[in-house]
Parts: sequence; structure tokens; C-alpha cells
Amino acid sequence: MKRFFVFFLVVVVACAVSGGEELSVTVDCRKQFQTIENIGSSTGMHGAYIGRRFPRGKLDQLAELFFSTEIDSNRKLKGIGLSSFRIQIGAGTDEQENCGIVQPFRRTECFLRPDGSYDWSRCAGAVYWIKKAKEYQLPCLIGYANSPPVYWTENGLGYKTGKAHRSNLKPEHYGDYAGFLATIAARFGFDYISPVNEPQWDWAFERGKAKQEGSPWTNAEIATLVREVDTEFRQRKLETKILIPEAASLSALFQGKSESANQIDAFWNKRSDNYVGDLRSVAQAVAGHSYFADGDPRKYVRIRQKLAEAVKDAELRFWQTEYSLLEEGYLHGLDGKPAELDCALVLAKQLHLDLSVAQAAAWQFWTSTGGKHVSRVPRFHLVRIDFNEEETDGEITVTKMLWALGHYSRFVRPGMVRVDVQRSDKATDEESAEGLMVSAYADLKTSRVVMVIVNRAKESYTLDPKVSLGGRTLSRTEGFITDETRNMEWFTLSKGTVAVPARSIITLVAGR
Repeated sequence: MKRFFVFFLVVVVACAVSGGEELSVTVDCRKQFQTIENIGSSTGMHGAYIGRRFPRGKLDQLAELFFSTEIDSNRKLKGIGLSSFRIQIGAGTDEQENCGIVQPFRRTECFLRPDGSYDWSRCAGAVYWIKKAKEYQLPCLIGYANSPPVYWTENGLGYKTGKAHRSNLKPEHYGDYAGFLATIAARFGFDYISPVNEPQWDWAFERGKAKQEGSPWTNAEIATLVREVDTEFRQRKLETKILIPEAASLSALFQGKSESANQIDAFWNKRSDNYVGDLRSVAQAVAGHSYFADGDPRKYVRIRQKLAEAVKDAELRFWQTEYSLLEEGYLHGLDGKPAELDCALVLAKQLHLDLSVAQAAAWQFWTSTGGKHVSRVPRFHLVRIDFNEEETDGEITVTKMLWALGHYSRFVRPGMVRVDVQRSDKATDEESAEGLMVSAYADLKTSRVVMVIVNRAKESYTLDPKVSLGGRTLSRTEGFITDETRNMEWFTLSKGTVAVPARSIITLVAGR
């Protein structure tokens, strides 16, 4: 017999009106949605660079922050317990005399030599993160490539120099690139390989002014490559799955008429010339990025609703595989210049919308580390690195972005199921995104319920949680809070109530 949880919350809004305005929130685990597969982050284009240059002790400190699930005797978290990690597979731009990419940390090494042999002493930074992820027993390791190896590209570079929207990979090297990816997957035990990244962009730069590696891909080119990779994986008896298409925007997954648009239909519609959904190695999960979907919720909630419908119709799962506060949409609703906590609250809001509206089964942040030169506030990274002059060491500053992600990644674990949340005020997703957001997740095996509360409002709340399981009240409830002065600080319920300050994030854990 199945056991069901019911998690009840009574929320009283603190306001000037005597007695306050009462709002009840009911979480019912009998109504279930997607199963969470993983929540993680990435090396981005920065992690491998510091991985081969920084002192081992500081790298290990970072690895603990990202991967550890330990809590000390004082209930202080040692890390945010990421359950997935994305690691870039380099194209070899760092080994070129004049690659044309301006920032050194955006250049990559490649395991492949020009003669087709492999040098496994290369890419020491990436290998460090692979080994650490395995040491911490992360459930999901993803290898992603921004560009094929430079030896096989049309212009011998890791990016395009012309605007033609065609892959930079020479047609005669599709099979070689597939073999390269299979070799990497086999050696390092990747669970997933993403062979293309944001195929909608041209990735065209003037040589000497290039920002990063990249290549455009049409849907037909992606399908051709995926068939080659699937053949290599099957021949080598690899269990690694191919994750596509890493769309640059959510809307590109279900609409548009360009050669790199409407990608769910392109790859999973049996009538499509580019259908690859029946290949054994292709993951039945569609990967896209939530960039440009963090502004006015009246627009971007609807995009997520449409995406969820398209994913359901195709019988797929949605993976959000890259997001940071890239454009100015994150400024929506903010007064004046954003502070660090503002960025953290936007990140938490994005997680809420992608998990609750788009029904993402997996969610990954763009880059775990970054430098202060990129932005005044931590829009793009979880931990800031202030390099010394030689860029062989530096100061580590943990930002509130790390803890915002941690409120989900540390407690919403693989295998948990998102469950229903009902509000007495009938607030829509658009309305709640501007103020108080609540999502809940249940582990049906261990009798545990996790609730994540994101309060972007200027009002504070008092919550009175009651948790029951099969008619039996679960009294063990603890919480972790991030606000202006606290970073995932542990607390217990005082007289059964929880104070939710203005502009805060809280995770409540109830059960065994």
C-alpha cells in the first residue's frame, strides 16, 4: 500500500492591518509531478583554468563547497551537495600560437594531438574536477563541448569567422569527432555527453577578438552528428547517453522556423527527417538554457508553460542545463543597483519557475567560479576568484549565489518527486514570482518532505507548519535560511512557527 504525505502550512502576512492577512498553503503529496534527477553546476570556461593553476588545497576547498553533503555537529553545512556537474571538453585553442580568443581562461586544452593520438597528461584542470566529482560520488557527470577539436574545423579555429550558419566541423570529420567523444566518454565514465552547445548562435568573431569557443549547428547537422556518436557508443558498448540540443533559449525548443529552431519536433517527431529519438544512446530528455527568460514573469511563465506542454506531448523530460544572470532581465522589479542578495533571489526564482512551471527534471547553473572583472555583483558565478598577478593563486569569496542554489541542490535530491502546492489566495505563477514562491518535494522511500520558500517581497511572514504522514504527525522539522546576514544557517522551529523575513530563502525539511 502506498503511503502519502500531506504537508500543511498556515502563512500569516505581517502587515499594518490588525491581525494580518491570512494565507494558507497546502502541500499534498498525493498529487505528484516530475521526478528530480539532479541539480548541479558546471566548470564553465573558468573551472579548468584554475584547476590546472591553483594550489591543490584551495581547489579541494572549492570541491568541498560544491560537492559535500556533510553537516557538522553544529548543523553547519560543509557544502551544497551538487548532484550533477558539467565539465567542458576542450577543443585545443590554448595550444594554438594565435588562437584569437582574448581571455586566457576561455581557451582550452585538448586531449587529442594533431596526429590523432591522445595525450592524457593534458587538460589537468578538467581532470581534477572529474576526479573530485567521482570522489564525492556525484550521481551525474556531464561532458559538454563548445567546439570540435580545432584540427577538424573549417577554419582551424575553435570558433567561426564568418556569419554563415553552418557547423565549423568539416563534413569528412563527423565520424572522427564522434570517435573522439566516445573515447573521452569511455575513459572518464561520463554519464552524458553534450556534443553541441547553443547551436542557434553564429559564434562568429574577428580573429584576435574572439570571446570563446563555439560553433553553430543546423538541426540536420546535429542529427547527422548524433547518428555518428550513437554508432560509436553502441560499438564500444557504452552506457553514456547523448544529451541534445542545449538550445540557447527555451523557446527554440518548441517554436521557430530557422534551421536551428523547433528542436523537440525536429529530433523527436518520427515524421521529421532529423528524427533521432529512437537511437539507443539518445537521452529521452531535451536540454535547453533559461537565458533571456528571467524578466517580466507575465511573459516568461507562459514560455515555460508552453515548453512543459511540448515536452509532455513528446513524452520527454526537460533538463535546464545552463543559466546565469546574463542579460538585463534579472533587473526586473529591482529598485536601483542590484545587490548580491538580489542576484541570489533571482537565481532562486529561476529555479522555482523552471522546476514548478517548466517541470524541469534537472537543473544546472552556468559556472561555479568566476572573476570579479566580469561583473560588480555575482551574476555569472557561485564563488568569486580574485587572482594574483600571475593567476596562479587568489582569494576565494563565497557569494550568496552558492547558497541560493544550495537551498535546492543540498536537499532536493535525485529521486525526489515534486508535489502539489495550493494557496488560498489563488495566486498565479506570475503573481507569486514577484513575491512569495513555494515549492515542495517528497522522498516516498524515506518519508521526507522538503519545502523551498523564496520570498522576494518586502513583507515578512510567519509560518506554522504541520506535517502528517498516514495520519501520524511528523514533529521533526528543521530549516535553513539565507538572507542579508545569514547563509544557509540552520534553525529549528520555535513553538512550531517559522519566521520568513523579507527578501529571504528558506528550506524546510520534515520527516525522518
